[in-house]
Amino acid sequence: SQSMGIKTIGVMRSWDNFWRGLDVKVDFLAVWGPVNKLEAKKLWFYDDDHIEEIGPTPMDRYFLKDTIWSKEFFLNHFNFQNGKPIITIATLGNLTDYYDETYLVDFIIDSINAGKISNDTQLIVRLHPTTILAYFLKYSQIENVVLSYVDKYIPTLGWTMNNEDVDIMA
Repeated sequence: SQSMGIKTIGVMRSWDNFWRGLDVKVDFLAVWGPVNKLEAKKLWFYDDDHIEEIGPTPMDRYFLKDTIWSKEFFLNHFNFQNGKPIITIATLGNLTDYYDETYLVDFIIDSINAGKISNDTQLIVRLHPTTILAYFLKYSQIENVVLSYVDKYIPTLGWTMNNEDVDIMA
């Protein structure tokens, strides 16, 4: 379309897209906020008049009335026990080849086993879509550990969350 003189616009799906690289360079960008606008200018050489701040549209669903679960629903979904501590870890994604993000999970599990963290602690490991799932499968057999990840890949769109996935993340 650009080769035909048709102007193109791109919408930032995630705050970290500029650091991971753009697949195409569009004529106009819709970004989340001032930090992304600055990144678009410094990293991708966009002019101010080609960037519009529109907020984090992928997060719009977070603010709907029924998106946030009750504590009871949350605990049931993850098969967790009420009154026991919960730690959530969110990974960054595969930043380089063979990037291993398991060290923090190992540290927490080792701390639980050593008694430095309560032994009834429940752990949610929220994997970034580019995190290598195979590295984390060893934790799926551990009681009180839940791997939470998006498993929907759409060619040309990449990893894509549906409404249920967004609700779980919220």
